[in-house]
Amino acid sequence: MQMSGETLDNLAWKIDSIADLLSHEDIKAAEIAFSELEQDIRSYFGDASNLKKNRIEECQFFYNKFSDLMSRTSLQKKNLAKSIG
Repeated sequence: MQMSGETLDNLAWKIDSIADLLSHEDIKAAEIAFSELEQDIRSYFGDASNLKKNRIEECQFFYNKFSDLMSRTSLQKKNLAKSIG
């Protein structure tokens, strides 16, 4: 079931918000926001009406944005681990 009013644009905005939190090294807030994003993504893509061929380009843009966040998060975790020792 889709969340009321949730769109890929809203999800993309949430990704940008998490990226901003990470850039300010607010790891705890980013972790909480990421957990919420995960549930929102599951809810959004769990609704078959959101999976239509005419939305492929929009979904691809979202996937790229999400993949970029995951890559940046992984890199930041590695850098943090190196700095801790």
